[in-house]
Amino acid sequence: MNQQQIKQLETELWASADNLRANSKLTAAEYKDPVLGLILLRYAQNRYEQAKLSLEASLPETPRGKVKLTKEHFLAAGAMLVPEEFRWCFLS
Repeated sequence: MNQQQIKQLETELWASADNLRANSKLTAAEYKDPVLGLILLRYAQNRYEQAKLSLEASLPETPRGKVKLTKEHFLAAGAMLVPEEFRWCFLS
């Protein structure tokens, strides 16, 4: 990211925060909850996608095909299994 893109992102984030404060019934102490939840969701999905790529590349081949990824695979890789309906792209 170059300096101009960072400045644009900062401007958009501040505008979004101002919009949230002005147009919601949440108090200043309450609107942090949905914002932090969205940040956590985005982080979890990024970790999930990184782990998925690495896990799929390392899965052993069995006579029945590749082993199916499970929650335990993702936890061992330091990520959470994020179901389709809870992913960032589903909300966008």
